[in-house]
Parts: sequence; structure tokens; C-alpha cells
Amino acid sequence: MSMPLPRDLQKQFQARAQETIMKLMQDERTRPMVAKAMQTYMESRQRVDQVRDETAHNLGLVTKGDLDKVSSRLRKLERQLDRFEKRLEQAEAALSS
Repeated sequence: MSMPLPRDLQKQFQARAQETIMKLMQDERTRPMVAKAMQTYMESRQRVDQVRDETAHNLGLVTKGDLDKVSSRLRKLERQLDRFEKRLEQAEAALSS
């Protein structure tokens, strides 16, 4: 198993890769090939993510998507609770006056 690259080296590598892709996209001769390669990469990445999530679900593990859904639901509940508390305070103020 290979060792992961240090974070700063990863960022340098990504920056160089992006620069190279931008240069290749500027050349009309290489643009179609680079565009096709990028499309293939994105489709492959989506499939890998899908398989990863399906595998995690089959193993009973939580995915980022699951956490995002729970976080979204919690934020919604917090907003509802804030509105309820505000109404309750208004009702209490009306009753005490």
C-alpha cells in the first residue's frame, strides 16, 4: 500500500495539474480530447461515489449524504423551534400585560 502524499505536496500537484489542463484547453487541437477525458473522469468519479455509498449502506455505515440530510433536518427543526419560542414569548407577554 502506498503512503499518502503530504497535504502541501498534494496542493502543489493539483495546482500544476490544473495549470496543465488549462493550457491544453486553450489549444484547439487538444481541447476535445481534454474535454472528453474530463467528462470521463467526472462520470467515473460519480460512479465510484455511488458504489462507495451503496457499499456503506449495505454495511450499515453512515455516509456524508446521510449526515448532510440529518444536518439539514436539524437546521429545519431549530428554525421551527425558534419560531415556536418566539410565539410563546409573545403569548406570555400578551398574557402578562
